[in-house]
Amino acid sequence: MVEQAQISSNLGGNHAEASIRFSEIAELEKPLQRIIEGILRSGNTYDLIIGDDTSGRIPTLVLGKFLNYHYRASGRSPIPIRFVGGGRFSTDLRSGELEVIRTRMNYQPIRALLVTDYIDCGSTARDFGNYFKANDISYDVASIALRMNESVYRETKVLPNGVDFYFGESYDPTIHKKPYLTGLNRARTLGERVIRDGPAFGRKVREARQDVNVLVQRLISHFSSEPTLH
Repeated sequence: MVEQAQISSNLGGNHAEASIRFSEIAELEKPLQRIIEGILRSGNTYDLIIGDDTSGRIPTLVLGKFLNYHYRASGRSPIPIRFVGGGRFSTDLRSGELEVIRTRMNYQPIRALLVTDYIDCGSTARDFGNYFKANDISYDVASIALRMNESVYRETKVLPNGVDFYFGESYDPTIHKKPYLTGLNRARTLGERVIRDGPAFGRKVREARQDVNVLVQRLISHFSSEPTLH
């Protein structure tokens, strides 16, 4: 099954002044600023955001909430956010989850934004891209970090021609493989990805979700002072 992120229509409050509990989430701020700046400068808009589960879930939520805030402010309807198993997740099962998404969107022509936390050799991005290409779906890719220069991924067709790429920095993000922030582990299906490990674990997941909203509000505040990017 595929889960839709519930986007709050009001991030509100004093989130921009609040602290972020988890350093793994705090360190996403600068890379996401760079990614968002690239997207806004490009003028590209999207019909769907797909997050590479599970390490890409928190970056996807932050970026998706920011873009939906921006779309609302521009008079555009918010877009759905979906999560699909990445990493070493079976290609057939990944295609099945993507097919559910297409069904729910009535197979309409779409432009999707694939969001991940880290691109290493690029096999996950390539697998997603193969599905998109086979189903005539236009897409771009955003990654918090990457191991090699973008030119390498272009040469190996991990990032084919026509795919815009936005990345934050070249480093190893600490958000990678941190199940206590998402409540999810890599597994074969979404139901199997969910971790049920007691109230202490659940508290950390709730705090991480609060950190997501704090970071979104910080990004909104940052870009509200950049009039040329509105």
